[in-house]
Amino acid sequence: MLEKIALKKKLISKEDALKAIAACKTSGNYEQALIDYFTSNDLIPAKTIEQLVHTSDAIKIMKSTMRFGNVAVKMGFISQKILEATLAIQKKSTAANKRPKLIGQILLENGKLTKQQIARIIKEQKRLSMAARTRAPLPPDEGPAALPGNKKEPVLPDEKQERHARKQTTEKTLPDSAPPEPAPAEPDPPGPDPLKDKDTHSEKIEGGLILDIENGGMTAYLKKSDTFDNTLIVEDIYAIAAARGIQYGLVSEGAIQGFINSKGFKKNRFQIATGTPPETGKNGRVEYYFETDHLKAGDMDEEGNIDFKKRGKIPKIEANTLLAEKFPCQEAKAGRDIFGNERLVEPTKDVVLKAGTGVLISDDGRYAHAEISGHPKLSWSGNLSVVDLFLTKGDVGYKTGHLIYDGNIEVKGCLKSGFRIKGYDIKIKEVDGGEIHAEGDITVQDGIIGATIYARGHVSANYIHDSKISCLGNVYIEKEIVDSTIESSGACQVTKGKIINAAICSNQGVTAKNIGTEKTAANTITVGQDLFIKKELVRIEKQIIESEKQKLKLKKKKENLAFENEGYHDSSTRTANELDKMIEEKQALEQKISLCEDDPDKKKERTGLKTRLKQVESHFNQLDKQLNDKFDEIEKNEEEIENIYELFDTLDDLVEDLNQERENYMDWSESNAGKSIVIATGKVFSHTIIQGKHAQKEIKETVSNVKIAECRMTGETDDTELFEIQIHDNIKKR
Repeated sequence: MLEKIALKKKLISKEDALKAIAACKTSGNYEQALIDYFTSNDLIPAKTIEQLVHTSDAIKIMKSTMRFGNVAVKMGFISQKILEATLAIQKKSTAANKRPKLIGQILLENGKLTKQQIARIIKEQKRLSMAARTRAPLPPDEGPAALPGNKKEPVLPDEKQERHARKQTTEKTLPDSAPPEPAPAEPDPPGPDPLKDKDTHSEKIEGGLILDIENGGMTAYLKKSDTFDNTLIVEDIYAIAAARGIQYGLVSEGAIQGFINSKGFKKNRFQIATGTPPETGKNGRVEYYFETDHLKAGDMDEEGNIDFKKRGKIPKIEANTLLAEKFPCQEAKAGRDIFGNERLVEPTKDVVLKAGTGVLISDDGRYAHAEISGHPKLSWSGNLSVVDLFLTKGDVGYKTGHLIYDGNIEVKGCLKSGFRIKGYDIKIKEVDGGEIHAEGDITVQDGIIGATIYARGHVSANYIHDSKISCLGNVYIEKEIVDSTIESSGACQVTKGKIINAAICSNQGVTAKNIGTEKTAANTITVGQDLFIKKELVRIEKQIIESEKQKLKLKKKKENLAFENEGYHDSSTRTANELDKMIEEKQALEQKISLCEDDPDKKKERTGLKTRLKQVESHFNQLDKQLNDKFDEIEKNEEEIENIYELFDTLDDLVEDLNQERENYMDWSESNAGKSIVIATGKVFSHTIIQGKHAQKEIKETVSNVKIAECRMTGETDDTELFEIQIHDNIKKR
């Protein structure tokens, strides 16, 4: 195994590997002989050999545990899905340069297997190994879960990869003279656990002793009874502990001898074993030195007032200002109980400082500084940016084209139909058609007409006509909303006016003076539901799926290019060999021509040689061009493969950002529960439809100065939940 790993890592040549096998194959300890050979011949440094031994041991353990896992699946104790998940845990520990845990131990700790089941699997594994060595028919299993006869053992994905790797590398070239490596078997299951499902255990045991096991198996105590056997020795106490599976954290022989000799332990207890408690780690965190609240959604109080909780103007900072500091995670440490079982703790998560425009991250990844002067921003995907203001004094139209700026934008004029504005916080005089996409707030001095608005902050304007508004924050309108669709994760408030022929879905409630008119079509007001977040989560999921599909296509393309290059390399080798032969023939012809150059009797021979020389030179030129063309193709493919790796990195970064964005959205949604409330200080006209999270109501008659809310009703039993839309007088007239 060592020589194969070393060869695969290109630490030694094929010739070195063959020599090492020849020199060590007769040794009683083949692996140690290889280590000595590599060291004495200065082929591999001692530190690197240690890493090779670690890798070799890990592979042996993982091979054995895969066989153990296959048997467990066949016996029906676990599913293939559970096995693959367990193997992934094992591989993760190996990747961290740790000795891989046996999957029997992992499955036991996670409650997927019992000790009795592990014992049966090991027994079946040994039975199969014995049958394979002797090539004899399998002996019958004694238990009820015997393996199905003549069924091919399932092949795990990792086994396929390992077989493919062996086929492609060392097993093609190395002889079979290396001695076989004994595969380590799964260990015997841990001893009996007297606790089972209890936290404490007490029993009278031989020798007149009382054994107490407490804290879920973390401590064990002995106490003498009146029938204590004074002839007990230290070895007897150790044997008593071992018989009950106590094997970790035992006290010293001297301490046990003191317990035996002392008379005080009839009243007091003697602590014979102590486990190591697990240490809970701390997740990594980032402390930001500026206001980072993406959005403090407006909340509506019982009187219909919305507290926008606006962040206010974020002060401008200077270049080199410290923006954020990362505090790394503190790794959690697993403990171990007195039975030797590992006590796992929740793994910790680290965080990464991510830089966008205008931000520099320190080399150690702990500090983020402003690269330029401007306004600090934190995106929903966790990217830090410092942005400045872009100001245009006129309209956004044919003269300017679309306005896309990675910063704050202020437009003194109007956004015309057919044009787009995209930036962070956006301020504009008026919107007459077009689209606006803001990572932050959108503030319109006059009105919005015939536009599509998307904001991850608040939207405020004088009025909205014939438009579609989607925002994560609040919608604050002075006069009216007419013929429009509003979707808001925050609240919607029309301060002085009315809502006419609109469909509004506002998670935190709606307040207005008048809702509807006598002559216009009815409004649909939905409260307590967050369509914006739902659509965002769907969008994110689609982007992640699409990114994974692109990665699969790129992977396939990379494999095809690598396979193509392999063919070019093989063909180039053959062409190069032919060129070598052409060179040799050319030199030989030139020498013969030189020898008969002045001999008139060899004129005919000289002519024939020159004719052949021209043929050789022509063929040589053709082969040389073919070889150069192949090298060009190889270089082109390698460049394309490098581009694919860069695209892989880009897609990985995108998926990471999307996952972070999704997590932040979900956290935000959980902390901003919906509020099913509508308040009208004027009138709510008939036929208006009010829809909450669970109930819906059509207003049959026009009502004035009301608070309409979804209320929970209690049914005949406490288990029955009924909801209805109720209309109440508004307490405070606006």
